[in-house]
Amino acid sequence: RFSPDPHLGGVRTIKLEQGGALDLEIRKQGIRQGAALRIRDLDLEPGMHPLVFEVKDYADQMRIAGLPIGHYAVSSEEPIRPANMPVFGRAEFRIVNGEGTRCELVLAAEPTFTAVSVAGYVRIPGGWGPVKDWTVRFERLDPYGSWGRDYSVPGTEFEPLEAQPDLYRWGVDSMAPGAYCVRYEPTSYVEYLEVHGAGADSIQLALPKPRTVRLRFVDGRTGESCTPQGLFWSALEPPMDDPKWAGSAALQSTRIPLHPIEDGVPFEFRAPDAPLRIQIEDGRWAVQEWSFSNPGDQDQTIELTPR
Repeated sequence: RFSPDPHLGGVRTIKLEQGGALDLEIRKQGIRQGAALRIRDLDLEPGMHPLVFEVKDYADQMRIAGLPIGHYAVSSEEPIRPANMPVFGRAEFRIVNGEGTRCELVLAAEPTFTAVSVAGYVRIPGGWGPVKDWTVRFERLDPYGSWGRDYSVPGTEFEPLEAQPDLYRWGVDSMAPGAYCVRYEPTSYVEYLEVHGAGADSIQLALPKPRTVRLRFVDGRTGESCTPQGLFWSALEPPMDDPKWAGSAALQSTRIPLHPIEDGVPFEFRAPDAPLRIQIEDGRWAVQEWSFSNPGDQDQTIELTPR
């Protein structure tokens, strides 16, 4: 009885008339091994998944009997979804009728992966500033040894679509499958993304509609203009759909340094058209946080109270 990929489901039963056994010896270069040992049929039948054997409790030496004659690959893998999992080691062997086949499987200290091509579209509404100043960064959420690195696509590599001026094409030629936090810099807005083992060419990313925010800060004691050292803004809506981001701001800025400007001239920046929280970074003032929910462009004066 042969079970295809357990995540896909399904079992087939065959009458074994010609087959043999695998005598497997595992040699490790480190102290770790994959959580699952899998054997795949390389002589695929139409409509059948290649996985024919899986065991999670396996030893350095073992015999696996009852394999039909054919060409196979055995591997030690980590059960990280999606498919195309990180592999500690892989070896090929052939089963001949009525005999045992010896095979040595060498496991690396850290797993490797098969990279895939990933591409899609990102929508950056007008008003956020020059697209060349943006970067879409993919930060690995399930890193595994040296293969769980991050990837980034600078705005200078975005390809605009003539029919839709706010839509841009992007791509990464070689990316490890797995889970990522997609970050839009210079903000730290994040989205959750899973890259599957087959790759993808139509991933949809988007920033919300922006607005202009102008802030003036005055010393509540003297009424004179003042300049905090820096500020952050964060959107209070919309909340993230994925539970990983529950309780976090949907969109927030990196630190915005502030420098003294002409009296009465506001500090100006772009933010999403959503309820906002403003936080200043300056120990001289008692209150460090304010929020407002009015839609559209904003022109606010904030009174600061010295400590």
